[in-house]
Amino acid sequence: MKKIFCRKVTNAKTFLDGIQSLKERGATEASWMLTTAVPGLGKSGTMEWYSIQTDSPLVRCKAGWTVPWALRDIALSLQLEPRHSAKANFDLIMSELVMGERILMVDEINHAAKSLKVLETLRDLTDMSQTMLIAGGHKGTENTLKAYKQIYSRISSFVEFTHASDEDIKFLFEDMCEVEVTDCAVKEIQRQTGGLYREIMNTITRVEQLGKRAKTKVVSADIIGDKRLTNDGLVRGMRVVK
Repeated sequence: MKKIFCRKVTNAKTFLDGIQSLKERGATEASWMLTTAVPGLGKSGTMEWYSIQTDSPLVRCKAGWTVPWALRDIALSLQLEPRHSAKANFDLIMSELVMGERILMVDEINHAAKSLKVLETLRDLTDMSQTMLIAGGHKGTENTLKAYKQIYSRISSFVEFTHASDEDIKFLFEDMCEVEVTDCAVKEIQRQTGGLYREIMNTITRVEQLGKRAKTKVVSADIIGDKRLTNDGLVRGMRVVK
């Protein structure tokens, strides 16, 4: 399995389109983008990939985040040495953000949504430094943030990840798998994974193993047979046969 990121899938394209829309926003202070998804659709992986590609600091919210804790984590994501007070860390982060055009990335913001003080601290950082913020959260986070109008009004771009289509699965296998898969194999992978990217990733190595055992570079649904490619314990429809 090739360890690369596939930019051709729908969710990656939608994510990048959302960032472009954010950059073209009208109001300067409406500098937030919210990306939501159910577990397993590749949201965090996409954010990590973009963070690496653009050298953007990425921080993951914690369930017990307080303002001092959040500021310390953000300082570390900027590769700064945290100070001993929340104010000192705030000033430290601000001085770094205003130095250049940086995008601050905050994943699992549904945890921060439980604390208005943390959200307002993030708002202060982005407003005062004119920094864009890309937030990732569970599906439903948008509704939670609606309770805080001063926060919700900062979001100018909304992106929701969806389950992988058959075409998305083809793209993933073209870019990442050492063997080819036929259309009927793609449909069987779709049946077994339900279009969850996390499960599709697991099937790639297993399909490669099946290809090696069958001594073929092209794996069909017949070669997959009744073998389970995932471990999620779900059965979705009838098995695909050629």
